[in-house]
Amino acid sequence: SGAEESKVKCAKVDALYNIAGVLTSNYTKSEQGFESHYAVNLLANYVLITSLLPCLMRTTSDTEQAAMVVTMSSGAINSVGTAKALDVPTLPNPEKVGGLMGAYAKTKFAVTAMFAALADEYKSAGVLFRAIDPGTPPTRCAAESITICMHW
Repeated sequence: SGAEESKVKCAKVDALYNIAGVLTSNYTKSEQGFESHYAVNLLANYVLITSLLPCLMRTTSDTEQAAMVVTMSSGAINSVGTAKALDVPTLPNPEKVGGLMGAYAKTKFAVTAMFAALADEYKSAGVLFRAIDPGTPPTRCAAESITICMHW
């Protein structure tokens, strides 16, 4: 995969911004058989970060400056409630997590929780992890109603 190749080739990574995400009304699966929200919003973040951790760690040891990893979260996580409501084993199957909007919110909640755990684990190593909510984009869907663009 691209992440595995990057792991071998990179000397260091100063900053990584994970901006890819999926919110769709279609039930689709990745080539590996994972539902697309789970595959892109959560699993891809984890695979990329763990593959690049040695390069992120090299940045801090070579420059004595922190490396930073930022991912996009979403205000939709507020609809999940607490981590107990997350029910991690159901994440790959959105029909069990309240439909596709539920899948989006729960995978964004999960990646935000994952970043909080990574921040604690790698703080002393000088790698900073942040999950941010960029806010609602100025689109027709956001301005009028998301149901205009997503019919489920």
